[in-house]
Amino acid sequence: YSWKSSPIPKDEADLDFGFLGKGSRTGTDRAEGVLSPQGPNYVGTVDAVVVSTQQLPSLTGSCGPARYEDSQKLKVTGR
Repeated sequence: YSWKSSPIPKDEADLDFGFLGKGSRTGTDRAEGVLSPQGPNYVGTVDAVVVSTQQLPSLTGSCGPARYEDSQKLKVTGR
């Protein structure tokens, strides 16, 4: 069984750090991999990729906006 997620066109999150202020994140999260049947489950490894832009406040101003890109391999068990 091959599985590929569809990138979310616009993924947004609002961050609230109380008295420190508020921030935001926009971007896409994607995963792609192959899952094989193993008993009642599907098991495999997927490649996850995150591309986002974040902006966070600080007591002396604002950090960002900054672009963030990262990837990792994840072991997955689907039921």
